[in-house]
Amino acid sequence: MNSQESFYIFAIEFYDYIYPNKKISDIKKIWYVNSFKDKILNKDYRTIENIKNFYENKQMHLAYVEIQNKKAQGNMV
Repeated sequence: MNSQESFYIFAIEFYDYIYPNKKISDIKKIWYVNSFKDKILNKDYRTIENIKNFYENKQMHLAYVEIQNKKAQGNMV
């Protein structure tokens, strides 16, 4: 997977985080990815803050899933 594909996947995951109940068409996804890239390149403060929150939320979710898996396996008391 190249960096452009990785960025596209990240942008769509980020979109789903910002708008969890809003689905978009493939054409709008392409527009969103390009718009998102422009905002990052222009150092849009709100976008950068939202990305930080997205990463924190993602890390907390991964930690929660890991704890739940350990509990299910009986590795935690």
